[in-house]
Amino acid sequence: MGLRRQACTRNYLLFVILSVCARTFFPLFQLVGVDVMAALDMYVEREQWEKCLETAAKQNYKVLHKYVALYATHLIQEGSWDKAVALYVQHGTPANSQNFNIYKRLFVEMVNVAGMNNAEAYSSWADLRDLLFNLVSAARAWQPPDSCQFWCCAARGVSAEQSLGEGLL
Repeated sequence: MGLRRQACTRNYLLFVILSVCARTFFPLFQLVGVDVMAALDMYVEREQWEKCLETAAKQNYKVLHKYVALYATHLIQEGSWDKAVALYVQHGTPANSQNFNIYKRLFVEMVNVAGMNNAEAYSSWADLRDLLFNLVSAARAWQPPDSCQFWCCAARGVSAEQSLGEGLL
């Protein structure tokens, strides 16, 4: 029994070493042809965001925006909210309720940062305006015109049912 256990342990260790080596040295362009989602996740792990977004754009809109949201979150955590805004302007702003906190955080970061009341900051304000316009346009296309109730409630962090019960709308 002891020899069998040692063989299993050795095999497991060999498996772990090989998987780490494969993740470290395996050319990702070869993995893209086999398993795109695994390749995209490896790009994220390695912080190769440009390659990740380029590959995700070749898949579909949903896949692209999953990785755009991950990259935007990463940028916000690094304090590069302006790059995150530009990212959404470049790739579009989907009306996903999962992304609402990202959009809200970008707006709050930009409004609260010092030195944004000068001519040099115009392009940043224009990017934020475009992001919000694209978001509203996507929301109107996604739901009927009376969906304003959903977005107003989401901005306050309450459900539509709660807001009706409390007389907020």
